[in-house]
Amino acid sequence: MPRLELLLALALAACACASAPLTQDRYRALSPECRALYDKYHQFMSDSRAEAFFGAPDDAARKQLVTELHVEERLAHYPQFIQDAIWSRSAVPGMDKPAVFLSLGRPDSVDRENVDPDTRELPRELWHYRRGPNAEILISIVNDQVVDVKQPQVK
Repeated sequence: MPRLELLLALALAACACASAPLTQDRYRALSPECRALYDKYHQFMSDSRAEAFFGAPDDAARKQLVTELHVEERLAHYPQFIQDAIWSRSAVPGMDKPAVFLSLGRPDSVDRENVDPDTRELPRELWHYRRGPNAEILISIVNDQVVDVKQPQVK
């Protein structure tokens, strides 16, 4: 039985390794214009939207998929410094939760503090984004707005 488990593990590992080159090959097969579109907008695409982008029959269909994201319209109501942070995939104080989602995606974990009603403190959340084995972005959110961002230290 252990031999069967080993074979199954090897087969699963081979499947996982095969998907990365497939995506790279599909990316290289895009026209230069669609590669630029993907580079600019892929942070706003879900996995299924990215799959639809790669599987689209032509450049016009890919452009339509990007248009349907309505990224510029979604960002237009934010001040310029928040728009710049979203495009650069970073978080800054003053962002609301939807802006953080647009910038960094879903957090890896969230810690919520239980607020004692007698202290009148505002609800606080700490969002964790892991970026490697020893790197983590910590975002403090109070009253649904970012108040502090701790980036990993670069050595």
